[in-house]
This record gives sequence, C-alpha cells and structure tokens, in this order.
Amino acid sequence: MKKLYFILSLLFSFSLYSQTYEGKITLDDGNIITGIVEMNYDTGINLVNSKNEIIEEIPAENIKLAEINVDGEVQRYVYLESYFSTFNFSKQTNLKFRMMQILSEGPKVTVLEYRPTVGLLTMTELTYLYLLKTGSQTPVMYSSIQRGSIIKPNYKRYEFKEFAMEFFADCPALIEKIASEEYDARESIEIAEMYNNCN
Repeated sequence: MKKLYFILSLLFSFSLYSQTYEGKITLDDGNIITGIVEMNYDTGINLVNSKNEIIEEIPAENIKLAEINVDGEVQRYVYLESYFSTFNFSKQTNLKFRMMQILSEGPKVTVLEYRPTVGLLTMTELTYLYLLKTGSQTPVMYSSIQRGSIIKPNYKRYEFKEFAMEFFADCPALIEKIASEEYDARESIEIAEMYNNCN
C-alpha cells in the first residue's frame, strides 16, 4: 500500500511546476503565508493573485516548509542546501538550495525526493532520493528512481550496499538484511522506515 501511495504521489506531482495551487508556506522566522502559490522550482515559491499575477516572490532560503494542495492531497516540500551528482553519489558537487518533497518522515531519518529537471513528461524520468538524519542540516543522496509509462519504478544506486551499511550502522537487524542482500536499492523506502522503527 505504501508503495502504491508513493507511486501515485510521484505521478500527481509532475505538473506542480507549471500550475497554481492553494498553499501554506511556513517561513524560517515562523510567519505563515497562505494563498495561491506557484512553485518556482529550486529558487522558491511565487504567491499569485486570482489572475495568476505574481504578487510576492518568496526565496528558497526563507522557506521552512511548503504545504501544497494538489488535487485534494497535501504534499509537503522543503528547500535544503544539498549536493548533487547524476551517477556517482560519492562525488557530489554543486551545493545549492533544492526543492524536495517529503516522502517519509520518522524520528531518525526523513526521505526526500528531488526532481532535477522540469519539463514535459518523457518516456522515462529520473529523480533522486535523499536522506536527512534528524539533527543534520544537509541531506545526502540515497538512490535514484527511473520510471516511465512502460516501466515500473526502478531504484538504483552505485555501491548501495556499502553506503546503506554505513549510514544505517546503528540498526543491526537492518544491517543484516542489507548484508544478505535481502534488502537493496529497490527497498529504499522500506529500509528507511525500518530504520526509523529500529530500537
């Protein structure tokens, strides 16, 4: 069920960047702005009026949380400074603010999704998952998701096993599943959820 919700969430959010929605923006200073919003990708959010005219530009660095109503579903977004690499996640560069959707949140780690490109849907799309440990300010790249109209979501990461065993090292039960390859990148969400429930 969680996988189905995750997939539907991904599909619903593709058109987010070119449309306007009802939104609630929580700023870093605690102030809250509500109204019609337009996601301005990594740079921030535009507050617009009923004629779709921009009345305020809210920069990414001032946004703590964005809650956007997409077809009756509230999607939550954060803007965090993070590194990025297309293939080799261990050699991440280009630190900047990135707009990420919160997919799974727990006491130890939050799973975020980043879409590095904006545009029309193609046959396949590649997005990226990040992990943000509680207390940390900078998320780390976790795995990529390739998906399209003719393939189901396919999770990948170069040296996933090595990364996951180090990142989740304080959960022996999870490490055992990763070491035995019972869990791999295909279970990216399940791994994070198990970690959050690990005693």
